[in-house]
Amino acid sequence: MQFIPVINFRYMSFIRIASVAFFLFLFSLSAFAQRDTTYNKKETVSIGNNKYKKWNNWVSAGAGWCRNFNNGRDQFVLGGDFNFHIQKEYFNIGINLIGDDFGNYNNYEYHISYGKRKESAKFNFAAFAGPSYSTGYQWLGTRYDADPFNQFGLYGATQLIYKFKYDIGIGVTLFCDYNPLQTFGGFRFDLYFSGAYAGEVRKTKFN
Repeated sequence: MQFIPVINFRYMSFIRIASVAFFLFLFSLSAFAQRDTTYNKKETVSIGNNKYKKWNNWVSAGAGWCRNFNNGRDQFVLGGDFNFHIQKEYFNIGINLIGDDFGNYNNYEYHISYGKRKESAKFNFAAFAGPSYSTGYQWLGTRYDADPFNQFGLYGATQLIYKFKYDIGIGVTLFCDYNPLQTFGGFRFDLYFSGAYAGEVRKTKFN
């Protein structure tokens, strides 16, 4: 009898997403390893006539697609993150609303994460990982369970943003959330807004 391998496309999709996230994480290690570790709260960057804080917080939010790896369903995701720093250490708090359609959500995922960041005049790159908490309804094959579940898990994400201005941009967030009941992986197209603006460059008679 000839052996014909069975291809599980659900897990192939997971492998593709995980592979992209892994290589972005490897890239982040080399980028972050070269970062200046000194911290000066008042340090600024001058671009044109404006000053921007080197150490700043930002918001990233948007919509995209993800896959439920427990049942193979492709779903819509709407989410956002508040990304902040305590001295030179970065953290984020966020939420992802996941469902079959916009406004029709069957999973609410919350996370708080620790991360690393690399910022330049045109790009903002960050990677985060930490615990998550999900509440939602499992797919039973023909319908969703009427009784909600509540489950802790693990969350990881990589943000890559192109900046039109130093504090405004657009990009993509790759994310994965694992828990024993439902595991999701996917991406969001995000808008980026930071609190980096620190005013205009003060002119002197030498300017």
